[in-house]
Amino acid sequence: MIFSNGRAFNCSFFGVSTVGNMHIVVNDSTVVEIADFFSRKENIEKIRYEDSGKEFEYTGFVELVGIAVQDDGIRVTLRQKYASEV
Repeated sequence: MIFSNGRAFNCSFFGVSTVGNMHIVVNDSTVVEIADFFSRKENIEKIRYEDSGKEFEYTGFVELVGIAVQDDGIRVTLRQKYASEV
């Protein structure tokens, strides 16, 4: 996964829900590093995800919603802008 500022994280899971939340499981970082990085709006405005030679780009994510430590890594949840936040 590569973000707008060039920082990359190793992820074991990546998905976007129908309600506009992005869920990522990061494997190679600490909770403190993740909280610092993902809480900065400029770091999550444009997210590129690479998987099996394919690249996907996501925009419009504006807020860190949650961080949870799991057995397979640290789950990060981001949200997109609400329609009322134009």
